[in-house]
Amino acid sequence: MTREAGERRASLSRPPAALVLVCLVTNLAEAGVAVGLGIAGGAAIAPQAAAPPPLALFGDLRWLLVYERSWTTFALGAGALLALRSSVTALQARLAWPGPKPPFGRLAARAALANVALGALLAPFALLLYGFGAFPVSWLYFAAVPSVVVLALLLHEASLSSAWWRHAPGLRPAAWTALTALVLTAAAGLVSLDPVALALPVAALAGLFEALAWRRIVTAVASRPVRRFAPLAPLFALSFVAGALLGAAAGFSAARVPPSAPAGEAAPEALRGRQVVLLATGFASHYEGAPATLAAAPRRARVVRFSYRGSTGSGAPLPYPASATRASLAHLERLMARQVDELARASGRPVDIVAVSEGSAIVEAYLAATPRPPVGTVVLVSPLLDPGAVGYPPAGRDGWGMVAGRGLAVLSSWLAPISTVDLSPNQPFLRSLLADHLRPAAPPPCAPRCQTIRELAVIPLADAVTGALPRWRGVESVVVPAFHSGDLADPAVRAVVAEALEGRRVVADPAESTLARVIGSLAAAWRVPALAPGLS
Repeated sequence: MTREAGERRASLSRPPAALVLVCLVTNLAEAGVAVGLGIAGGAAIAPQAAAPPPLALFGDLRWLLVYERSWTTFALGAGALLALRSSVTALQARLAWPGPKPPFGRLAARAALANVALGALLAPFALLLYGFGAFPVSWLYFAAVPSVVVLALLLHEASLSSAWWRHAPGLRPAAWTALTALVLTAAAGLVSLDPVALALPVAALAGLFEALAWRRIVTAVASRPVRRFAPLAPLFALSFVAGALLGAAAGFSAARVPPSAPAGEAAPEALRGRQVVLLATGFASHYEGAPATLAAAPRRARVVRFSYRGSTGSGAPLPYPASATRASLAHLERLMARQVDELARASGRPVDIVAVSEGSAIVEAYLAATPRPPVGTVVLVSPLLDPGAVGYPPAGRDGWGMVAGRGLAVLSSWLAPISTVDLSPNQPFLRSLLADHLRPAAPPPCAPRCQTIRELAVIPLADAVTGALPRWRGVESVVVPAFHSGDLADPAVRAVVAEALEGRRVVADPAESTLARVIGSLAAAWRVPALAPGLS
């Protein structure tokens, strides 16, 4: 290699100073706004502001969904973001371009068209993450984030080349896009350690890397030879979006299978003096009247299902369809209070409760509303960790997240034939779940009136993506290597529940608690920002 060729190759590998400056200013501006307004999670997203497409656009979409409150503000915000993002993308692409540079206007028009198309493809996954902010079930996060990364690998050239759709994605720019996603994830983890002190330095460091990534990606795209027509990128992307949404919907439904099986329902007179365990299953579960068992329950304990339709007067549950789990939290709390009282009278001793996902929210509401509940041990399996980070106005009303709520309602209706997921703003349970007394600022449930009740939260490691610390709401908790849904057949979950019901002390694994904190910090890169303090 000649000296001139070596110098030229080195110059092409280094990002120009102007490109570095643009990336730094873009990231620092967003980080400064997030820190200045005290927006939880905003500083972790800020390093994405200067990222190569479509990662920066996905950050814009999440900000837009949180900070709109009417169709008018959504349209104005979308137009402003489209113009700004397209202009910044064109400027970054032009500065990173090797050799003769295309006109800025041509790059801006290409970026605008690409952003409209990419925004439409990314919107369902941004909506899922918005729903995750309101209703923190980790399945929503795992359905959205990997899908966005795959789409970025497939469609990273759309804003840079008019011929992107004619061939398969390039391996080199795809590799740099994947590396950028990893760097942004790590940056969020660092920012989460101290958002105020670290937001600006980490945003600056991320900007330096992004300038290099822009240079490498644009150079690879600009120097790519023309090949035969093979529109694999758009075909792969469209197929993947359809498959990802259908697979996520099916997975969400499968996760809601009730963790019970036929056995022998105890008659009220047979409960006298016996340990009774009330089993409250999760969203979209159903009960056809068959007796229930719980493998984790002590041998002589009697297991009774909590009914989302009510009980007979002696504590026996009434059958209920899956639609009954959509009732308001206040109504379900009253049903639980009645059934617990009936079972306590029939057995003559406090009732133990094992509650899964939605069932955990019902138990929290019941304990908070009841001065002296006849309850002994409460085990919350896969509790809903601090819902309500975003706005969720009812249909027909303006408010923060109005368009996002309508989008989730449409998305839920599309998936309804194959899924139990229902994220509509008018769904009674979800509406009541987001009431003020169950938001993160609420005091620990039932404290300090219920000192005789032992309460344990069994938090699956997958739910660490919510960012909630393992010691959740002051409740004794343990992290187990499991997914959300409260699969009580999981050996790790079953062992913890069994120890709690037998009155033994459950020892949390420090390594798993630490891992949960790390996962929660890293996952902040892809969550939606919370509403700024004072907004509602």
